[in-house]
Amino acid sequence: MPSGTLAQRVGRRIQEDGMIVPGDRVIAGVSGGADSVCLLLLLAELREREGFSLRAVHVHHGLRADADGDRDYVSMLCAKAGIPLTVEQVRAGEYARRRHMSTEEAGRVLRQQAFAREAKRWDEEAAEAGEKTVRPCRIALAHHLEDCAETVLFNLCRGSSLAGLRGILPVNGSTIRPLIGERREEIEAYLRAGNVTWRTDESNASPAYTRNRIRGDILPLLESEVNSGAAKHIAAAGAEAAAAEAFLETQTAAAAGRCLSADSICAGAGKTPARGRVWTVRLTALRMEPEILQRRVLYRVLAECAGKKKDLEAVHVEALLRLAGRRGNGSLSLPCGITAVKSYGELRLSRGDTAPSAAEDDLAATGLPVSGTAYEYSKFAYVPGLSAIPQNNYTKWFDYDRISASLSFRRRRKGDRITVTDEGASKTLARYMIDEKIPVSYRDRIVMPADGSEILWIPGHRINAHYKVTDKTKRVLQISLPDLRRKEMNEQIDVLIEEKDIEKRICSLGEQISRDYEGREVHLIGILKGASFFMCELAKRITVPVSIDFMSVSSYGSGTESSGVVRIKKDMDEPIEGMDVIVVEDIVDSGRTLSFLGDLLKKRGAASIRYCTLLDKPDRRVTDLKVDYTGFVIPDKFVVGYGMDYDQKYRNLPYIGVVKL
Repeated sequence: MPSGTLAQRVGRRIQEDGMIVPGDRVIAGVSGGADSVCLLLLLAELREREGFSLRAVHVHHGLRADADGDRDYVSMLCAKAGIPLTVEQVRAGEYARRRHMSTEEAGRVLRQQAFAREAKRWDEEAAEAGEKTVRPCRIALAHHLEDCAETVLFNLCRGSSLAGLRGILPVNGSTIRPLIGERREEIEAYLRAGNVTWRTDESNASPAYTRNRIRGDILPLLESEVNSGAAKHIAAAGAEAAAAEAFLETQTAAAAGRCLSADSICAGAGKTPARGRVWTVRLTALRMEPEILQRRVLYRVLAECAGKKKDLEAVHVEALLRLAGRRGNGSLSLPCGITAVKSYGELRLSRGDTAPSAAEDDLAATGLPVSGTAYEYSKFAYVPGLSAIPQNNYTKWFDYDRISASLSFRRRRKGDRITVTDEGASKTLARYMIDEKIPVSYRDRIVMPADGSEILWIPGHRINAHYKVTDKTKRVLQISLPDLRRKEMNEQIDVLIEEKDIEKRICSLGEQISRDYEGREVHLIGILKGASFFMCELAKRITVPVSIDFMSVSSYGSGTESSGVVRIKKDMDEPIEGMDVIVVEDIVDSGRTLSFLGDLLKKRGAASIRYCTLLDKPDRRVTDLKVDYTGFVIPDKFVVGYGMDYDQKYRNLPYIGVVKL
């Protein structure tokens, strides 16, 4: 037998699952059937004790002759319980015809839209009234244990991934289902005990709907002929599948980060795809993942490229796997106009209607040139000394006097060649690109410097040996690619903390400071130049009054080690006497700078002093400084980005990275 009364069990579930917290606003979806009536009455019984506000929404679908009776019944019930009610009239049949879907699916979509509209209205009302809202409205639905078991069976029988076998989640975003662990018989018993009637939707008994046959025939047969606890066990299996899916989703996200190129990381399957974007999967990395994660990563990429999950099936993922595993190159057409191209060690997916521009944009993102304007060049007299010849990938020197025709910057042509040895051996450009495994989609788009049919330089690869600078060179032609130089600069950085994680943490710090200084004004003092990025973002997240000032204080030179000598290079513009001060730093390591500032600000009469830093390196501490607000604790590595520099470089990186010195 279930433990405790229905109200007690539902109350425990609400608390244990964090469905509702004090201060929440809850909207109950009420059709007039037993389940939703029970939910409404239970929430009404619990609202004062749990400290939440309650409203109801009834959706009139315009499908049944007695739908007006359902509406009138719900109106009476809510009026009697003192619960504000919103009734929405929709045309589910017309909507289904226009969208080519079943009336059942249309009704579900229209209900979700109605609930979302009412939640938005209530959120806006609360904001206008100046209420301190805990979080957006909760939408409470009346699904119960049999509904969950029915969904698991339905998805299992029609073919489903692990995600589909989760059944109905107790909490899904702002949607909550307090009755999800309760049997239908217990819900009806609760209503009968209170002499409460309910409305019956005759369509729920119609065998025209597959779910009704599962509910009315298959589940009862399983419980009478197989196991009396079948529905309960099926729902429990769904909960296990939900836990497994949640774990695998975190593993999939991590695997996607390892397998996708930096500009292809998925933000979440099912988002609207960016126009002209290409998703690039590194096949060597993909093959190192377990097979289950290979499939999930490919499905994730496919769904994001499509902008939706509908119409994407296991057969499409299997086709991608076969393409990735085949020898040589190839391509594949997929739903939603997606084209997948395997080129050497990469699998590239793009929307068919934007694939050409996508490939070009992706090539440009590598820093390789797609037009002659990408190049900078100059001519000067050569002073002997081969050690002066640039050894990087973005600047090359050529013997200017060996150029026999006029210098041009162009795409490849038939008959182009490149000399590959000092002895004069050469290859056709086409053969060289094949041997070097330059992606097919790049070959006709790379713009290269040429002397007639001789290619001087294939950026990212080699220069023509015939044009090398020697001790006989008199004039040098220098050609460089600024975009490739910038890209290589970024590749000297290993990402430590992603931009999205920084933003999330700054929001948390802003909320914490706002709570600590409620009813007071806080004066932020940013330490230039490093803390400028951090302090601007932090100030925007603080809800109490804020004033700001800046100081420039340094104990670093141009290297990576603190000099130990603190110098004030720019002082504050305003006095701080009587102010509650927070000193904002980008990073704290030895603690000398903030300790020095703390003593100084005390002498200047600050009412209180606290310290806030984006990064903290406690392993480097040489003082007893206590930091009050810390974004991230990091290892003892030299970091740059988000305002922090190395010899005045890298401040503009949107993430925090470790310099590969």
